[in-house]
Amino acid sequence: MDDLVNTFIEDGIYKLKNFKESIFVCSSSSSDHIGKLTQYIKDGNIYEKTNITYFLNCYLTDDLKELFLKRENYDMIGKIGVNFDYYDDKHYIMRKENER
Repeated sequence: MDDLVNTFIEDGIYKLKNFKESIFVCSSSSSDHIGKLTQYIKDGNIYEKTNITYFLNCYLTDDLKELFLKRENYDMIGKIGVNFDYYDDKHYIMRKENER
């Protein structure tokens, strides 16, 4: 079993611990075995996709990139298909009705 504190999960929804206005979705990139975190900004009751994506590759300790790629900096708050869903070709994310 994966250690959730150290591992990002595909379709997982994450929030940076000190930045509450946006969420990040973990997904696969077009090539195998490379993950990415895509930022969505809160707009009312939905989250809208931004053009900001971080690829889950190496970082240096104390580098700014460490903030965005280090799993310990995030709280997992949900998962696509469980308590959140995509809308409009993945441009928006909304919490499922029964999860409000």
